[in-house]
Amino acid sequence: MEDALLSAASIPSPLLIFIHSSPLFPNTRARLPLSSAAFEEFLQLVDSTTAVRMGVFCRKHAQPDKDTHRKADKPTMDFYAIGTICRVFRAARGSDGACFLEVEGLARCE
Repeated sequence: MEDALLSAASIPSPLLIFIHSSPLFPNTRARLPLSSAAFEEFLQLVDSTTAVRMGVFCRKHAQPDKDTHRKADKPTMDFYAIGTICRVFRAARGSDGACFLEVEGLARCE
């Protein structure tokens, strides 16, 4: 099966954009951590009976300093144009209070 590149506009259900620090690919699953505030907002936005699709886009890492060649400590606020449309199959709060979404990659998107 060929991995099609989708336009975000072609996704029929609500599209929530989520930024992730490492890539997520079609046909893979990942656990995406959320702050408590973002988790509560997510729960308010979605209906438990609705299949939620969202775009996951990865941040670019800062380039090393040209003079010192030291790596940057923090990622940039620049993102790759290609991401992955994912299906959210679980939104949960762990026993330690950590909030997360479990998602499955469906297709690439831009």
